[in-house]
Amino acid sequence: MTFHGPGGAPEPAPKFVLGPGDIERFHIWAEARTGWHEWTVDLLLLVDGRREVVTIDDFGGPFVTVGGDGLPQRMNLAGTSEWTVWPDGA
Repeated sequence: MTFHGPGGAPEPAPKFVLGPGDIERFHIWAEARTGWHEWTVDLLLLVDGRREVVTIDDFGGPFVTVGGDGLPQRMNLAGTSEWTVWPDGA
């Protein structure tokens, strides 16, 4: 797993403090060139001095990322019914 900053360069895992009512958003991208990959994300939190783990999953199951094995790939533009060629042209 690699974290990337706003410019796209790899960075260390983020650390931050939230106050009551504050929120933080994450954009999570998964990419696979080949194979079938099932995955979830576990956020390790410290809440009021207690360690907690919050799992991000797909309605109780893992997310699935499948590599195209050289097949043409398309991606859906968020919030639309429009599909476009994957950015690397694969």
